[in-house]
Parts: sequence; C-alpha cells; structure tokens
Amino acid sequence: MPALDLSITIITYNEERDLPRCLASLPRGAEVIVVDSHSSDDTLAQQSYRQRRKVSPLHVLRPPAMFFYLYVIRGGFLDGYVGYCLALYASLYSFVKYAKLNDLYRQATSPPAEKPARR
Repeated sequence: MPALDLSITIITYNEERDLPRCLASLPRGAEVIVVDSHSSDDTLAQQSYRQRRKVSPLHVLRPPAMFFYLYVIRGGFLDGYVGYCLALYASLYSFVKYAKLNDLYRQATSPPAEKPARR
C-alpha cells in the first residue's frame, strides 16, 4: 500500500488546552499547519515549543522590523493613525509570542518550585 500524503490545517483561537490532544490524535507523518487567530493565551507559543522552535537573541529584532515593514514599506503611514496602530499591534503580538516561547523554555529547564510544607 502506498504512503498517504496528508496535509492538515488547524485554525485556532485560544485553544491552549485542547491543541495538545488534537495534535496527538493526528496520524504520524502528516504535515500539520497550525494557524493562530491572534489568541490571547499561549496557543502559538505552545505549538512553537512542541516543534522545538528556538528563540535566538536575534528574535529581539523581529518586532521592530515588523513595525518598520508594515508602517513604512507596506505604506501603513498612508492610513494615518489606523495604520500606525495596526503596525504597532502586529509588532507587539510578535514580541509577546516570542516572550511566551522564551518563558516556556525557561520553565522547562528550571527545576520545579517546591511546595511549602504544611503544619
């Protein structure tokens, strides 16, 4: 029997709790694309962590570069205040995504905190 080529796209919004079970139920070898709809939880950071995507010091440059790209190169300045806000929010989202991913790696490498003893 020939191998089955399968691509799966999952669109998420605040699915931090359900995403691991969903990904575990998928067949092995399938191409999985997770599209995040600007979740306010750690959905995208969790997915990046599972894919073993690392955070490098160069990721610090990504949010300002995104702002410059959206506001200057893509012409966001032509939209005035609205273009400024969109470029600012998109770059802020990029910053928060990598900050959460960095936090996940720090939690994984640090020993768990001990619970205080009860008296």
